[in-house]
Amino acid sequence: MGLTNVGMCIDKNFSLQLYGSFQTQEVGFLYADVVRCQQNILNQLFPGQNKKCKSQQEIDKVVDLANVLMVFLQQRFDENNFEVPIQDQIDTRRISIMSDTTLQMAFQVQQNTVYAQDNWLSNGLQQDSYVFNEVSIFSQYSKRIKNSTTDPYLRLQFIQDESKQTINRQAYTLFDAFTYTGGLMSIIYAFAQFLTRGIQKQLYYQSLIKRLYLQPNIENLQASDKHELVQEQKIMPQKMQQKNNETQKINNLET
Repeated sequence: MGLTNVGMCIDKNFSLQLYGSFQTQEVGFLYADVVRCQQNILNQLFPGQNKKCKSQQEIDKVVDLANVLMVFLQQRFDENNFEVPIQDQIDTRRISIMSDTTLQMAFQVQQNTVYAQDNWLSNGLQQDSYVFNEVSIFSQYSKRIKNSTTDPYLRLQFIQDESKQTINRQAYTLFDAFTYTGGLMSIIYAFAQFLTRGIQKQLYYQSLIKRLYLQPNIENLQASDKHELVQEQKIMPQKMQQKNNETQKINNLET
């Protein structure tokens, strides 16, 4: 973002533990103030450079036209991302300040834990844990400046959020698939039915052909049987047409 050598950044080796709250006897928190220029502090920050603070009137004039841009790292949990579930993003806030008012903003830092069971065979085989921090605004208020030397234009405070969130993510496993589909036997039955479907169709066609074209020995039949055979042969074309229609319907359904 181009903040190097432009904005004021915390040193890379800076370390601070947040603990407690404003209601406890002991509390560890981080704060930053935007104050008027004080010559003794300016000399400590820039020794030997002979920098001079502007007058009170000049400072107030600039402050009324200024904005403070606060930038901090925010983390989010992406439940659909199995490679990098904790996503980092830069959060920015633009804050307006005034020369006669102190604005105080308090932010809470919440530490959350994710337990991820992402193994596709069984949830009991693998479990990973991730820790990420979320920053949210806790309170904001303003008051009139009484002491121009000690009262800041802006005070930013970061405290620990005593509440913690635990997130559990479980993947849909192979054993879950067996459970929801009726078990392993249902899968085997469906697979066997798929394999034998073609054989069943061929057997059905063969039975139709045998029924249509099988001719008995007429010489060995009695007179009554011969008469029935003659009558059946007369209506055989109608049966053949009917069977052809049935076969056509079956082919249409399969298509």
